[in-house]
Amino acid sequence: MLVLILTSLGICVYYALEYPPIGLALPIAAALFSAAEAGRLRIGIIISVILVGLAVYFQIVGGRHVGQLIGYELPPVIALMGASLALGDGARSRRLLRESQRERERQARLEQERRATEQRTADRLRLARDLHDALGHNVALISL
Repeated sequence: MLVLILTSLGICVYYALEYPPIGLALPIAAALFSAAEAGRLRIGIIISVILVGLAVYFQIVGGRHVGQLIGYELPPVIALMGASLALGDGARSRRLLRESQRERERQARLEQERRATEQRTADRLRLARDLHDALGHNVALISL
């Protein structure tokens, strides 16, 4: 989040100092990816919208033609920002899925061990009963 905020502020300062317009999406793509991967997708989207709005505003104020800006320059910027956010969210989803899979496997292993322990206990109890009954029967026969 810190990198995303600092990068956004850096871009805003760049435009506020009236430097020539630059590609917006490339400098912030890694920060958007990281924010989405950290589970901050909404914040990444909000910051993206704000930055695109500021970039459009400063370029229009700087004399850029609105049609050229919206028709040619804006779609790739929006696509790259969206792709960065989508890839980051996808990476986060895959990581959560792997963690969930590991937890399910661990739970299954624990359940299997519990069942094996119960089975051993039941077998021991059955063997003890059989032994007790057999010995009791033999002692009863001897005493008769």
